[in-house]
Amino acid sequence: AQQTMVEADWSQAAFWLVGGSLGEGVNCTGVSMRTLQGDKAVVDIISEVLCCGIDSKSYCYLFPSPELNSACKRLNLFLKWMVRKSPVDIGIWNVIEAKDLIIPLDIHVSKVARGLMLTARKSNDWQTAEQITEKLREFDPLDPIKYDFALFGYDIDKNEV
Repeated sequence: AQQTMVEADWSQAAFWLVGGSLGEGVNCTGVSMRTLQGDKAVVDIISEVLCCGIDSKSYCYLFPSPELNSACKRLNLFLKWMVRKSPVDIGIWNVIEAKDLIIPLDIHVSKVARGLMLTARKSNDWQTAEQITEKLREFDPLDPIKYDFALFGYDIDKNEV
């Protein structure tokens, strides 16, 4: 039988490299910069954003920031999925505790939160997400984000508060 070496897949490594750039970092072995795979560009993208900061024009839209008035919904939702252990969250990360998460704020969550007097803020930004999270900590200081699905679902199902 003939042996064939299959090159490591950069598209798989890219996911872990981006995730690692948000925290402690990761070391992906077996991938080579001497490849024709286009996904190796993720190294340049991460490097540009981390070295040049948030003012980097070319990739800035990929990395939402509270400093730019973003609620960072997708990032907070990803963290919720990775940290919390529940039927809808996979909970495979233990570096961050559930008590430290911020609610993934979207139009549905903010609408219900205003109706329940969890916030009076009109904008859907980081400050609003923090304020809602603080109010939810009064109900459960160890896992305030567990109410996210209920807040989101209530607006979807009822469409009124």
